[in-house]
Amino acid sequence: MSYAVCVAAGHRFRWFRHGGSAVAQYLRQELHGLFESVHKSHIPELFLWIKEIGGYFKRFRGGALAPWIHDTEGKPEMDLEARATQTFFEVGALLKPFINFAHFLIT
Repeated sequence: MSYAVCVAAGHRFRWFRHGGSAVAQYLRQELHGLFESVHKSHIPELFLWIKEIGGYFKRFRGGALAPWIHDTEGKPEMDLEARATQTFFEVGALLKPFINFAHFLIT
């Protein structure tokens, strides 16, 4: 069975049905750019999407993204943990047709 692993917020997230070689190639080529381009102003809308996923994420309180969930103005810049967490979810939103967040295993 194929699976992909992503490390975010100090956890290893592993999901099955990750989209195969096309998604793996896309991430190999684009993940670094996505990591560098995330912006805290997208977090409130992203957090709403995260809550809609359900399962584990229904109970998700924001983790490293918590300072920016409701308001981003006047808040500090994101650290690496927040940037990695946001990138993880942004990739999930971008690749939603190819992966299934409902099958996450948190290790």
